Amino acid sequence: MNALVSPTPVIEPRKIIEAYAALRRIDISRVVDLNNRCGAIVWPRHELSWLLSTLGGLSYAEIGACTGDRDPTSVMNSLNRINQRCETDQGYAKSLEVLTAQMLEHSVLAGRAERQGAALARRLMRDPDANRADIEALAICVLTAASVLGAETLSDTEARRAVRGLLCDDGGRTNG
Repeated sequence: MNALVSPTPVIEPRKIIEAYAALRRIDISRVVDLNNRCGAIVWPRHELSWLLSTLGGLSYAEIGACTGDRDPTSVMNSLNRINQRCETDQGYAKSLEVLTAQMLEHSVLAGRAERQGAALARRLMRDPDANRADIEALAICVLTAASVLGAETLSDTEARRAVRGLLCDDGGRTNG
């Protein structure tokens, strides 16, 4: 079971890695260390691989390159372990969705405040010659919002809060 509902947004791997490290409060250099097989590091590496696949749309080889030059079969194993745990542990599946929502709510993946969905959409509507990067950023916001809203393990309140944080100019702090 994939803890996020499609469509899958495509987000830069570097942003996913930075967000994951910040929210889990871990030293990412330990996670991507090829020689580190400590249990406290292996599971975060599995989670990071899952996030790179789910949010980044990366291939096994690309994920392996981002996580310490791991073999694609090791990446496949990581993804299988996450998916198996999600199937057997609904609490864990929910924790992955909450993690993703937190990444969005805190705008770690969305980028600077002016790139948040509502402000970006208004700017694009005024500028018929908008650049492709702005259009792609808005598409990521919309696809991510759709993914979060469709997540079955998030409560309506959690999903709305995450999407407001992504789309609202004020980061979703107001009730409007």
